[in-house]
Amino acid sequence: MPDAIESMPFVERRSHTDRRSPQKQFAGLKCGRRRDLRRSEDRRKVVLLDQYPKPLLVAAAIILFLSLGDAVMTLFLVSHGAIELNPIMDYFLKAGSVYFVVVKYSLTAAAVTIVLLLNYYRLRGLNIRVRSFLSLFTVIFSAVIAWQVYLVAKYVF
Repeated sequence: MPDAIESMPFVERRSHTDRRSPQKQFAGLKCGRRRDLRRSEDRRKVVLLDQYPKPLLVAAAIILFLSLGDAVMTLFLVSHGAIELNPIMDYFLKAGSVYFVVVKYSLTAAAVTIVLLLNYYRLRGLNIRVRSFLSLFTVIFSAVIAWQVYLVAKYVF
């Protein structure tokens, strides 16, 4: 019987499309296809994904944009007599406006990156997902910008 199987001709039954096609390339970086967690036990761990949901990326971009707006408005207000209340940012502001903007943007970008990387993780004591901090950051930066616009309207013009 084994000799009969060996003498049979080989017939290719697979389709010609390979589902294991090479990964996509974006700006020289390989982009994987892992977009979401499939298992519920993975949601309790810190898991890195290849792609993130677009609403999270949009929220991250808005936060970074608002951070730059906050830096520009702060520089404008300080040049018109205001003072920086945050002692850390005041130190960098005194070092120079470029240092101030770079440090402010870098700290915000680091925080946003950490939130994106840990977006599925739940804080045990609070039972909330880390991704909800993106909404909180957006509200905080929007309130800061609104306050700065109020200060400019009331005291500068």
